[in-house]
Amino acid sequence: MHYVIRQKNGCYSLGPRLLYLGKLYEQSFDLAHIVPPALHALAASTGESAFWYVIEEGQRLCLFRAESSEILRETRLAGSSLPLDNSAIGQVLRH
Repeated sequence: MHYVIRQKNGCYSLGPRLLYLGKLYEQSFDLAHIVPPALHALAASTGESAFWYVIEEGQRLCLFRAESSEILRETRLAGSSLPLDNSAIGQVLRH
């Protein structure tokens, strides 16, 4: 079903079917219609990237993102998992 693909050099990589599963997950909750427009407005008004995180298994998981229009910016893909550290967002999520 193309979840994992074997390359010609013998290495394996993630396949396109995983994107389909991710989109099904995204559509399973109504936040997908509310959060992205708010994040884009926040990024546009502040000039900073904006992210929506949830806590999952002791990590912070990025569900949505809006990139800044600035050349120098923080880029993170939706679906990225990061430690729940002592950064500002880590502290906010813990409280």
